[in-house]
Amino acid sequence: MHGGGKVVAAALRKHRLIETFMVQVLKMDWKEVYEEAEALEHAISDSVLDRIDALLGHPASDPYGDPIPSPKQPLFERGKGVALATCEPQRAFRVERILDQGGPFLEFIQRTGLKPGSRVRVRERDSASGVVRCELGNGQARVGLPEAATIEVRAA
Repeated sequence: MHGGGKVVAAALRKHRLIETFMVQVLKMDWKEVYEEAEALEHAISDSVLDRIDALLGHPASDPYGDPIPSPKQPLFERGKGVALATCEPQRAFRVERILDQGGPFLEFIQRTGLKPGSRVRVRERDSASGVVRCELGNGQARVGLPEAATIEVRAA
């Protein structure tokens, strides 16, 4: 990896670890941590960041499911999931990643329980109405096809 790639991976690592720390330890709302992490990532030392990483148990991903680069392997390989909008109906999946991290969408994700790690099964995909009807462990959710395209899932 060239120097530029290492710099980008290091910045991503800092930002995503800080977000994870704020959500898991400080119990901040996940839709509020982006800007705080942006400010802190420029002020935090590598030593403090390593302690945060250890405290969190060296997480592989942030609260949105985005991979956290490792300091030893800054290039992270992660199998691509499929979009909830196109995954196989009636099959069990686990939410892997939320690509749309805007506040209103994250509120919707929180309300429905479609957070990374949750199990989901598409019961019906209606292209005429543009709605995906999902079954979750705690009930059901309806998601528009464009929004379902921003929820990445992986076979459970």
